[in-house]
Amino acid sequence: MIFWASTCRGLMILGLIGFSWSGCLPMGSQAGKRRVSAYLQKAENEKSAYDYKAAAEAYEKALQIDPNLAKAHFELGLLYDNDLEDPVSAVYHYQHYKKLTADSKEKKAFINPRITRCKRELAKGVSLAPVTQDIQKHLQSVKQENTALKKERDKLLERVNQLEDKLRQAKAQIERLKAGPGAGTGVEVSESGGSHGSGSEFGYHTVKRNETMYQIKEQYGITLKQLMEANPNVNPRRMRKGTRLKIPYP
Repeated sequence: MIFWASTCRGLMILGLIGFSWSGCLPMGSQAGKRRVSAYLQKAENEKSAYDYKAAAEAYEKALQIDPNLAKAHFELGLLYDNDLEDPVSAVYHYQHYKKLTADSKEKKAFINPRITRCKRELAKGVSLAPVTQDIQKHLQSVKQENTALKKERDKLLERVNQLEDKLRQAKAQIERLKAGPGAGTGVEVSESGGSHGSGSEFGYHTVKRNETMYQIKEQYGITLKQLMEANPNVNPRRMRKGTRLKIPYP
């Protein structure tokens, strides 16, 4: 009886020694806690030295002793995500961290976007099915047709702009004829006393505040070139209120 008791006690001692040597100490024991702290400290030191692979290995060893160590899962998620470019491992540890901190809304708000981003990175690596030759030809045909339609559209827009410009000029000329010389437009009769249609080639316009040559030429239905040629000494960029411009009759 004494022999069997001694034998069982010896086997238990050997089992504990083997268990401790293998590094699988129970987390509840003081030795286990010390080993975890040592691995966590080693991981921090390796991160400070920019040896991210060694840091990840230290965190993994801490998890072998305590698989529910939230800090290790969190740090491994960040390492695999930001430094080791391993989105699969990053998602694995992020999800474990979420389970272990399920009551924390702030931590979920931080982790969820990172998980989504890692999954997107994984999706980028998925190759698309090969496109058949018929589909390629169809796409090329559609592309050519689209290019031709764009050219046609540009031509039509150019024509519309030309017609609109002519219409504005015609309207401005009609309004001038209805209003009479200089009525309500800032234009004056010519210095010789003549007016539009009386033999004078120019009228005059006194520039208003913030008025531009483009606005003035639109008002009188003339081109910008005609207005500038009639006023060669006027710099359009330095034109001020009160500047007197010659307005050639169209």
